Amino acid sequence: PQVCMPRGESPVRYIRFLCNNQTVFDPDILYIGRTSDLPEAFPDGTAASILCTDDAGVPKGCRDAQDLNLLVLNMGIDAVEIFNMVQDLFIGHQRNIHNSAELLDCIVSGKGIQHVAEVGYRLVGNPICVFDTSFKLLAFTRNLKVDSRMWNETVARGYFTYDTVSVLKREK
Repeated sequence: PQVCMPRGESPVRYIRFLCNNQTVFDPDILYIGRTSDLPEAFPDGTAASILCTDDAGVPKGCRDAQDLNLLVLNMGIDAVEIFNMVQDLFIGHQRNIHNSAELLDCIVSGKGIQHVAEVGYRLVGNPICVFDTSFKLLAFTRNLKVDSRMWNETVARGYFTYDTVSVLKREK
């Protein structure tokens, strides 16, 4: 890949396809397309971020642009695939934001720590346990069959043994 980032890191809030010979750009948008869609000369003072596949080489006017962050991929992947991959990143990020808000709402709802553990399990898909500083179990995902001897013994006992804590510290 060819990388040119004179603007440094720039926040990307949206993505769009790059239109052929486009000359108007928004600095908050990541444009995705092909090098054949790039304008011959990039407008001065226009900040933009572009990710494209190399199907025709980068025009000199774009290589020399001062406000253009440009990443050119020559990996045989098309712009639609790139767009979908970037869109999947945005979707994952939005899902994390939604889940964080839902978990925060759950915490402030006053329904207790057990409710937080249940909602957390639903959001992340993994069993959750909450314990205090003495490793006493305060809450855990209930009504769930977990294929882990350590989990099942801890739930039955109601606290983490020294050996269990030692194993968990080594595995982190």
